[in-house]
Amino acid sequence: MEQTKAVQTYFDTPERLTIEEIQKEILAFKQNSIINQMLEGFPELAVIVNQHRQIVAFNSRAFEAFRRDDYFSIIGKRVGEALNCIHSSANESGCGTSYFCRECGAARAIKQTIEKEIIADEECRISIEAEGHIVSHDFYVHTQPLLFEGIDYTIFSVRDI
Repeated sequence: MEQTKAVQTYFDTPERLTIEEIQKEILAFKQNSIINQMLEGFPELAVIVNQHRQIVAFNSRAFEAFRRDDYFSIIGKRVGEALNCIHSSANESGCGTSYFCRECGAARAIKQTIEKEIIADEECRISIEAEGHIVSHDFYVHTQPLLFEGIDYTIFSVRDI
């Protein structure tokens, strides 16, 4: 895990896995056809995040929503960073750590699932920067614990409302 110098956080933890650690997790998910089929079964954006809220797997609808050309530019990012949330860079430690994240339904749902190992449902408005414009999206967020190869993860899915 990457060591984080004393960084102020207003909501969630700043720690992240190193690139090498993330790559191991990604490979485990990529090689599991059941997980990949399950993710593709979601009608909208769905991702799997690790205990540090970093994306380790996602479906094709998430890839489209992230508006990236490269699969690997998404892996290891947090959901707000991948979506280009305007608040994801407000704090040095990224998505989930800014003052604004305390009110974000997506951040709260992920935090509840990670800490309490429970299913969580929230609503959130995410404002993203896309092609020089700020666009707001209202989402219904659902998170659910997933135990995979003895490690706790969180399934994160959204429905545009």
